[in-house]
Amino acid sequence: MCLALLSLTLAVQAGGRHIYVVEDDQGKVRMYDALPPELADRGYKVVDEHGHVVEVVPPRRGRGAGPLSDYDRALLATFSSEAEIQIARDRQLATLEGLIRLNERNLPLYEENLAELRERAEALEAAGRPVPEDLREDIRRMERQVAQRRALIESQRQEMARVRTKYDEDLKRFRELKRRVR
Repeated sequence: MCLALLSLTLAVQAGGRHIYVVEDDQGKVRMYDALPPELADRGYKVVDEHGHVVEVVPPRRGRGAGPLSDYDRALLATFSSEAEIQIARDRQLATLEGLIRLNERNLPLYEENLAELRERAEALEAAGRPVPEDLREDIRRMERQVAQRRALIESQRQEMARVRTKYDEDLKRFRELKRRVR
C-alpha cells in the first residue's frame, strides 16, 4: 500500500489532476490519471492533488437492479475492504471493553464505601443512637451510584452485542455489493 500511496503522490504532483482509484478483480487498488472506460462500471473514488477523496462513484448495477440505497452508498463510501469493516468493529469493541473493565474495577470501591456507610448506620442503631439524616442520604446516594455503575456495565455489554450485530450486517451487505459489481 505504501507503494500505491507513493504512486498516487507522484502522479498527482506531476499533473495536479484528479486520480481515479479502482479495485481490480483480485481486490488490488489501481490508480489511473484517466479512468479506463471498461472500469467505470466498477465504481471508483476520485482523489484530488492533496490525496483527499472528492467523489465516490458507486458501482453500476446490472439491468433490473434498482439504484443503490443510501445505506449501500454510505457503506461503499466508508469502507473499501472487508478488513476495514473488521478494523472499525474491533476498535469500537475494544473501546467498549475498556470502559467495561474500568467500571468493573471501580464498582468494588463504590460497594466498599456503601458497606462502610451501612456499617456506621448499623453501629449507631445497635448503640441505640439515631442515624443522622446526612448519613442516611450518603447511603442512598451511594446505593444510586452502585446501581448506576451496574446499569452502565450492563448497558455497555448490550452495546457490544449491538455493535457486533451491526458490523456483521454491514460485512454481509458489503460482500453482497462487491459480488454484484464483479
